[in-house]
Amino acid sequence: MFASRLRRSSRLDAMKYVLLAVASLVAFAVTAHAFEQKDLDSLKAMGNCESCNLMTAYLKQANLAGANLERANLREAELKAADLSDAKLKGADLRRAELEKANLRGANLIGAKLRGADLEKADLSGANLRQADLREADLEGADLSGAALDGADLRGADLKRADLNNANLKAANLEGADLERANLRHAILIGAKLGRVAMGRANLEGAVLSKAKLSHANLKRANLNNANLEMANLTDAALRLADLSGANLKGVKGLTQRQLDTACGDANTVLPKGLTVKSCS
Repeated sequence: MFASRLRRSSRLDAMKYVLLAVASLVAFAVTAHAFEQKDLDSLKAMGNCESCNLMTAYLKQANLAGANLERANLREAELKAADLSDAKLKGADLRRAELEKANLRGANLIGAKLRGADLEKADLSGANLRQADLREADLEGADLSGAALDGADLRGADLKRADLNNANLKAANLEGADLERANLRHAILIGAKLGRVAMGRANLEGAVLSKAKLSHANLKRANLNNANLEMANLTDAALRLADLSGANLKGVKGLTQRQLDTACGDANTVLPKGLTVKSCS
């Protein structure tokens, strides 16, 4: 019986050691990932926090206009309605950050990590987002007019009703993105990857989509007036009730008469030889 009690006591001691070890690891992980108070103080005092740790920091409605946050760690930070206009955020880590209604007008976000960030209704007009990672970001209703997004990764991003008027999306990857009712008037999408993108009722008037990859894209009821789709790939793209008036579809790949029979155009619509489209009027 004594031996049995001894074994039971040993097992309990072992369990205590394991629980203590786990608690220590959890405490270390929390400490390692929390923001540095000195970095936060530096940001608030001088507006300069380059390469600093602000992970999970609470900066809701903060005035950070023009702040230097290059390569800063702002992962999961609370920045709702913050003023980051003209801020320097090149290479910053903003993954899963809360940026709803934030002002990022004219901000430098080249190469920034914004995967899964909440940017709903944020103002990113004129912002530089070249090569930025915006995968699965929430950009519904965001203002991206005049923004530089060339080479950006927007796979799976939510861009419903976003304003991308005059935005540069050259060679951007938007595969699987949702652009329903988005404004892409005069946007540059040369060579962009738009496979399986949802663009129903989107405004693409005057947009440049030459050599864009639009296979399996949903362009139902989209406005493609005077859009340039030369050499684009439209294999299995849905064009039901799309307006192709004045559009240039010269050299388009994968386009069939069956697709065009569901769309409309006008006398100025340029089509590959042998294909026709009914008038929208």
